Amino acid sequence: MYQLLTKKIKSFLFVLKSSLEHPLNKDEKVKTIFKIISFFLKKKINPQREIIVSWVDNSKFIYSKKDPQLKWNIYHGLTDFEEMMFLLHVLRSNNTFIDVGANIGIYTILASKVVGSKSIAFEPHPFTFKKLIKNINLNSIEGSVKTICKGIGSEIGKKKFSNFVDDKGPLNKISTSLKNENDINIDITTLDTEININSEYLLKIDVEGYEYDVLRGGKKILQSEKLIGIIIETNSMVEKYGYKNIEIANLINSFGLFPIEYDPIKKEIKEIERLKFNKNTIFIRNLKKIKSLIKDSKKFEIQTAFNKFL
Repeated sequence: MYQLLTKKIKSFLFVLKSSLEHPLNKDEKVKTIFKIISFFLKKKINPQREIIVSWVDNSKFIYSKKDPQLKWNIYHGLTDFEEMMFLLHVLRSNNTFIDVGANIGIYTILASKVVGSKSIAFEPHPFTFKKLIKNINLNSIEGSVKTICKGIGSEIGKKKFSNFVDDKGPLNKISTSLKNENDINIDITTLDTEININSEYLLKIDVEGYEYDVLRGGKKILQSEKLIGIIIETNSMVEKYGYKNIEIANLINSFGLFPIEYDPIKKEIKEIERLKFNKNTIFIRNLKKIKSLIKDSKKFEIQTAFNKFL
């Protein structure tokens, strides 16, 4: 009992500290503390209930205890502040957003509900795919989003996939073990097979370490001048599949894209030499064009961050 209580206190303090330090909250410390406590109590009163959260502009998402990663969109305002604001400031309604590893559709909601673009969302796990559809329906963007229940890799085929359906569900990934009886079989396709569009597009890849194989199957997509940029997860999980992050960087660099750092508040871009380890890294091809898009972007109201406009 003591250990459990200690763990919960440490977890709460971590949430509190990270939230108070977040750029969207640091000037609203009292309100931030109240927001965290209020939502914490709301979860405890009825832990089984799904909670509909008003988010950016008129968008919403469904929170439940089985999707604990969503709490950061409530506590922080935006889970991935830099990357999500980059999407909002750069993507346009006549573009297409390609969401590889869409999970329950958070990035797709920003693209198709908030910005108004078309989206193509890939999510291979059937249980998670159903939640993706629920969030799409909640936001009434069925006509703007093409959903595909497949994984993306370097070739067409079948793969073993982990099968968590509780609060570990967001960590589902291509299995590296041949002996796990809980794994499921999923269809694998490639970006070059699935994507054939005339509009400019922004690509997001978050596949728990399988990013290099996704890139290998999307060479036509990567070399196209229609590619605005890439938001890609870069962490140690890639090593489980026999690669290193430097190989991801070199492959993307070979198509004329380079990594950047983005300050959403100042709307400033800075070229960087290294990937952001254990985070997402943004790659772009045309610095002048991206700066122009950011300069001309509208402001968006982040309701979970005290209705701030950025």
